[in-house]
Amino acid sequence: MDSDTNKIWCKVCNDTHQMDELGRLHNLEGETRFPHIPDWFEWQREMVKKEIASGKYHLELDVMVDMLPNSSGFYRIGGGKISHSLNGFILTIGEGSEKLEVVKSVKSNYGIHLEFDYFGRGDGFSFSTKDDTFYLYPENTNYSITKLHFAVEELYIKSTKLCL
Repeated sequence: MDSDTNKIWCKVCNDTHQMDELGRLHNLEGETRFPHIPDWFEWQREMVKKEIASGKYHLELDVMVDMLPNSSGFYRIGGGKISHSLNGFILTIGEGSEKLEVVKSVKSNYGIHLEFDYFGRGDGFSFSTKDDTFYLYPENTNYSITKLHFAVEELYIKSTKLCL
C-alpha cells in the first residue's frame, strides 16, 4: 500500500480509495469493500492469521541494520538478513568470524515497533535484546511491515493459547 494526502492505494492491483472528511473510504474505481480504515486493517490481520494457520507463513528479507546500544545514538551496522517464521526471528549480520546471529523466539516477542519512512530511511521495524535495539529497514520496499506486525502478534497469541 501507499498513500498521499487523503488517498490510499494498493501497489499491486492499483485499487485506490479516497478518505472523506468523516474518515470514510470511497473506492475511486469500483466497489468499496472497506468503508473504514479499521475494517481494512482487521481484514489484513485475518489474512495473516489464515496464512499462519495454514503453516505457510515465512519471511526472509535483506535488511539494512542500525543498532541503538545506548542513548548516544544509532550505529549503522550494514546489511543483514532477517527471517521470521512460526518459530520466531533470526537476524544474521556479517559473515565468518564477524557473524552475529540474534534469535528471538515467538514467546519473547509479543509485538514489534514500526516506523514508516523513518527520517528518510524508509519503512522499518525494531526489536530489542537485553543489550541492544536493532532497527531493520527492508531493502525490498514492496514488503509491508504492517504484515510483519500482524504476524508477530498472531504468532504470540497462538503460542500463549497452546500453553493454557
